[in-house]
Amino acid sequence: MASRNDKYAKMDNEYIRAKELQKAKQKKQKKLVLRRVFFFFCLPFIVIVWFISTVFNQSTMIEEKQAMLDEAKANLKNVEKQQELLEMQITQYEDDEYIAKILRKEYLLSEDGEIIFVMPEDALEEENENDK
Repeated sequence: MASRNDKYAKMDNEYIRAKELQKAKQKKQKKLVLRRVFFFFCLPFIVIVWFISTVFNQSTMIEEKQAMLDEAKANLKNVEKQQELLEMQITQYEDDEYIAKILRKEYLLSEDGEIIFVMPEDALEEENENDK
């Protein structure tokens, strides 16, 4: 069976050529418009996705830095407490009375007129724990 276009002869005149040219221009223009729409919607979409990924990466980095900062602050507090204890020990060791007390306690030294009583080891350990 022959197709519909085979039955009819194509007319070749100025009007037909102008209409075909007009259809070709419209088809070309439609294709150009589709490309422009695609470009102007895809480019902003790509830029937006890039911005979102950048913001997400930066927020993740900020959270990590914040965690590191919190950890550093906690370490700083511990070091400051330790420094205070060490400074207190330094001031105590500069005091002659404190040194004499330590010497009497640790090495069982006595002052004039003092009597030293030696206690069993368990009692000494309990006494040391109570002093702390």
